Amino acid sequence: MVSKESTRGFISSLKRDGSFLREWASFSSTTRDLLFQGFASISNRSDRSLIRMALEWVVLGYTAGAEAIMLLFLTLPGLGSLRRGLLTVVRSALKPLLSVVPFCLFLLADIYWKYEMRPTCEQEHSCTPSEHLRHDKSILKSQRNAILIASALLLYWLLFSVTSLLGRIDQQNQRIENLKRSE
Repeated sequence: MVSKESTRGFISSLKRDGSFLREWASFSSTTRDLLFQGFASISNRSDRSLIRMALEWVVLGYTAGAEAIMLLFLTLPGLGSLRRGLLTVVRSALKPLLSVVPFCLFLLADIYWKYEMRPTCEQEHSCTPSEHLRHDKSILKSQRNAILIASALLLYWLLFSVTSLLGRIDQQNQRIENLKRSE
């Protein structure tokens, strides 16, 4: 039987030297099955939910970054005819990016729930220093995540506003050109 310690040792060796295929090929099929059982016992449900939540924040960060890059390209001076193509691309991306709004509201509700369910230390010595540290770390992460939510929503709103303004400017320029042609 493979113990959790040997499974953890195996995982750490994978991280160190990356010789996964050599070691994996040297194990018999029963040892591989036992290793899988060890992996399943290590990665319990709370670990998977932490990974899922971290992935949600990564997705939100990448979305905010993409919004910022699109906004930067739309507002750069001197792009001229390239701006029309960018405007078309950004307009088509605005509808899928609208999903960031309910996603941010969900994550904001998650932050609020964590704030309401945090441990309280009502007496002076009722919490250990590690609990205080964990609580402070949680507060800092919540503040960072709230800033990320606010920036994603603000960038979406700015992107939508700039896109609609540039669309109106293009329409007005076309009207002016049509009036000049008709005169």
